[in-house]
Amino acid sequence: MASINLTNLIDYVNQLNPEIQREAVLKGRFVDQISQMPGIKNAEVINAIRSKLVLTAPTCGTVLSPTGSVTPFQNTLTVCELASQEVLCVSDFENKYYGMYAKLGSYNEDVTEAFSKVYAADKIDKISAQIEDTLIAASTTGTFSSTATTLCNGLLHTLILTSASASVINYATASAYSAVTAYDIVQKMVDNIPTAIFNENDLTLFMSYPDFRAYITCLVNKNWYHFKGEESVGNMLFEFYHPGTNVKLSATRGLNAVTNSKHYFILTPASNLFYGYDDARDFEKFQYFYSELTDAVNFRSKFKIGINAAYYEYIILGQSN
Repeated sequence: MASINLTNLIDYVNQLNPEIQREAVLKGRFVDQISQMPGIKNAEVINAIRSKLVLTAPTCGTVLSPTGSVTPFQNTLTVCELASQEVLCVSDFENKYYGMYAKLGSYNEDVTEAFSKVYAADKIDKISAQIEDTLIAASTTGTFSSTATTLCNGLLHTLILTSASASVINYATASAYSAVTAYDIVQKMVDNIPTAIFNENDLTLFMSYPDFRAYITCLVNKNWYHFKGEESVGNMLFEFYHPGTNVKLSATRGLNAVTNSKHYFILTPASNLFYGYDDARDFEKFQYFYSELTDAVNFRSKFKIGINAAYYEYIILGQSN
C-alpha cells in the first residue's frame, strides 16, 4: 500500500475560534480614595477655612468683644485636557485573520465587533492607568517621571516645586528605603502627623507597589504576633493598617512611575486630596469614526483631569533614596 507523506505541508491553523486577548495592566485605585470635583472645564477653587478659637469668661452688660479668628482661603485646581488618538487602516486588517470577519466588498468602514471590543477595553485600561500616573508624577518640567505626561502638573510637582512646599511637612529619611528599613521609615512618618488630624478616619499613606511589598516583607521578617497579612483579605488588597495606628498604607500605581531614583510617600487624610475632572467617564466615551479622505477608522478619547489639596500643612511628604 502506498503511503502519503504530509510532512512538507503547513499544519492547519484555525484563526477564527480563539478570542483576541488583551494585555494585563496595573490600573489605578488612587482616584477612588480621594475627594472628587466634577464638572471642571478649566479651573475651580477648593474653598476652605482656617480658624482659631479663643475662649473668654462670659460678661454681662458689656458690648461683645470678638475673640479668635476665621480665615477663608482658596487653592485652585486646574485641569488639563488630554487625548488619545489612533488610526486603524481597515485594509491592513483584511490581509490577516480579521479579514474573515469583514463584510463583503472593498468599502469597509469599521473594524467590526470582534476586534473593537477588545481594542476599546484595552484602551480604557491603559488610559485609566495613565490617569493615575499623571495625577501623581506628571510635571511640565519632566522632573519626576519619563512615563507620566509633561502636559500637566501632578501632585508631586505641586508639593515639591511650588509655594506649597513651604507648608508641607517634609521628612527626608536618613537611610535608604528597603525591606530592612521600611517599618522604621513608615513609623517616622506617622510620628510626624500633626496633632490636629490624629483622629481622622481616612489617614492614608500612599506608596508605590514595590515599596508596599518591601514594607510587608519587613513585617514578615520581624515576625510580629500582630501581623496577620490582612492586606490580601477582601477589599484590603494592597492595603494594610500600620500596626497600632489608624494609618492605612495604600499601594499606588502613580508612585511606581517615579524615575529619579527616589521613593516618595504621601501621608494625609485621603479626603484632603481633590481629583478634578469634567466628566468622570469621559475617557471611556471614545469615538470611532471613518474618514473617507484617509480611508481609515479613527479612534479618539478626550478627557480633563487635575489634582490639588485643601490643606498642604496636613500632608507629610516622605522622600528616601
